[in-house]
Amino acid sequence: GNCNRKRKRGRINPFDGRRRENMKALLMKDLRTLKNERRLWVSIIGVSVLFGVLFQNWYFMMGYIMFGLSMIARTMYQYDVADRGIVYLMTLPITRKEYVKEKYLLSLMSICIGGILSMILTKIGMLFTPDQADSNQEIFSAFLGILAVALVLQAIIFPVELKYDVSKSRIIILLLVMGIIILFTAFDMLIGAILVAFITIFVDAFGGIFIQHFLGTVLLSAVVVGMIYFSSYRKSVKIMGQKEF
Repeated sequence: GNCNRKRKRGRINPFDGRRRENMKALLMKDLRTLKNERRLWVSIIGVSVLFGVLFQNWYFMMGYIMFGLSMIARTMYQYDVADRGIVYLMTLPITRKEYVKEKYLLSLMSICIGGILSMILTKIGMLFTPDQADSNQEIFSAFLGILAVALVLQAIIFPVELKYDVSKSRIIILLLVMGIIILFTAFDMLIGAILVAFITIFVDAFGGIFIQHFLGTVLLSAVVVGMIYFSSYRKSVKIMGQKEF
């Protein structure tokens, strides 16, 4: 009995290594495509830097880079669908769940790399505009705020991209983004009041020990955004499982 239990504990899952190789292969495929299509992401960075210089707004540049690069995973999916490459991929020993997981990982990597690059460019830009120079903590806070919004937007957009064809998804995504912008513009004071009320309730509940500190705010935001992103991933896996190619 003990020998059998030991063998079960020590049993190696033969699919673990294959899954890692599948994820690596999918990532390498997309990275090679990005290398061949470097004009895409170079133009995103170039246009954002140009806007930053022209309008002397380095945080706008940061947001433009991060939001632009967050669309890379969506663009790679469109490439797969456009040339019917996804049909071939589904014949390989790659599960639909692994395909979705790789796209979410690619999106997260793109946003984070874009954020690090944009922080460096923002710091350099502020060296040439001392009147607009902010502290490193303010720059990092802006990065975290934009990161959270970019991840939430991606969490909304990618399931829509999978659910509908390219032409329909573009219209729906455009309407969603416009709706979000109008919502935040029209109800800015209301949303602000709701956030203040939520934070006040949270502080009263926990004695102000956690949320009053910068680290506490970051951790709370990370948990909320992480839950939204993971829920989006689960929804995308479900949609992908029901999709016919």
